[in-house]
Amino acid sequence: MEKSWEQKIAEQKEREAIEEKAQKAEEESRRNGTPHLINLNEDPMLDRKVIYDIKPEDPLTCGRRNKATSHKLQLGGTGITPDHCTFITEADGSVRFKPLDAKAMEHCKVNGVSLTSMDGIILKPNDRICLGPSAIFLFKNKAKETDASMEDTDENPILFDTAADEVA
Repeated sequence: MEKSWEQKIAEQKEREAIEEKAQKAEEESRRNGTPHLINLNEDPMLDRKVIYDIKPEDPLTCGRRNKATSHKLQLGGTGITPDHCTFITEADGSVRFKPLDAKAMEHCKVNGVSLTSMDGIILKPNDRICLGPSAIFLFKNKAKETDASMEDTDENPILFDTAADEVA
């Protein structure tokens, strides 16, 4: 209440500039090849809108939605355990997807196939990852594009339906 209208506007513009700078840095890192997950959704308005970076210094972890959790990727639904899975960048730049809980193994699928080992699996670009009953993501890794498991182009994109059919 003690700040003037002009001060409040200036503070808001400063916050927006900081957020915009951070967003541009994230986009630049993705263009340079930072591995990441992109959501797939049956609703075209929600498809490929959420992106999770997988950084070498900060592995991406997933778990059940909870106020006290520190997981960057939080999901709800049957089959999602409190500490579900992780995505770890290996020394050669590849990404390992591994369950954090033995109960989570059957609810961690790559290209429709459940994980069978707590050691996890090395992902290939364009792998479809299903967590729980229906959270589906597309794995991207620009540095390893030649090893892609499936083609994903603007003319022939990988769709939610394709990945859901694999899971079913």
